[in-house]
Amino acid sequence: SPAEQRTAAARALNELAGFQCPDGGFSLWPGQCQASNAYLTAYVLHVMQVAGTLKVSVDRRTIDQGLQYLQGQLRQQPGQVQAVAAWGATQAFALKVLAESGRNLPAERTRLAALDVRWAEEKLQEMGPGAEVEQSARAYERVARAGLDGDAHLDS
Repeated sequence: SPAEQRTAAARALNELAGFQCPDGGFSLWPGQCQASNAYLTAYVLHVMQVAGTLKVSVDRRTIDQGLQYLQGQLRQQPGQVQAVAAWGATQAFALKVLAESGRNLPAERTRLAALDVRWAEEKLQEMGPGAEVEQSARAYERVARAGLDGDAHLDS
């Protein structure tokens, strides 16, 4: 029945709180908080936000701590050049979740878009003229520049 499904969903959401670390982020296993994961945190918070819109009870404190963690993660820089794409995706997803929670951070959006533009320009220079992926990189650069101009949207 729908009532049983709602109860099961609320129970599962409450169990997710056991995966939250003291820093507010979430880890892959409960109590294993050597490293919180920003992408996982954004994903869990997104699920909780959707559940809230469906009138499933969610723990506001868990969400608030997670949102605070995500805001702090926006100030982190990518560790290795190979990780820039994953880092950028995590940053963009975190911004989306924060915006949907009423924490619109235009300065962070602008900073991320500027980093995307710089990364795209560097990739274009590395590839040189005639590279097969040049058009993809140029398209990526245009999208990033749109973010700088305020045309980017955080819609899913």
